[in-house]
Amino acid sequence: MKNLIAEHQKKWAVCVAKAWADEDYKQRLISDPATVLTKEGLPVPDGMKIKVVENTRQVFHMVLPESPDSKEGAIENVEERLAAMSCLCLCLLGSIQALGDALTGGLLGD
Repeated sequence: MKNLIAEHQKKWAVCVAKAWADEDYKQRLISDPATVLTKEGLPVPDGMKIKVVENTRQVFHMVLPESPDSKEGAIENVEERLAAMSCLCLCLLGSIQALGDALTGGLLGD
């Protein structure tokens, strides 16, 4: 399972790189993600709707995860869950800030 997740992450990274390099590919990924992802070797279950959105310097999308099937222990474990999610969000926001800095002249120049 761990290898499968890593494989899917790599394939998604390829999709992102292609979208950054090719505006037409990006528009296809946004408008018809299931088809594009399937062509890239990322399985999409029948009937599943996928929405791809793009973050910008002014807009950052955050996904609210689906509520777990079992509500048992949800309140007791909320601090651990929030801490893990906060760490992820801060890491993502830090990455976005670094990318924004690079794009505005930091690493990539003018």
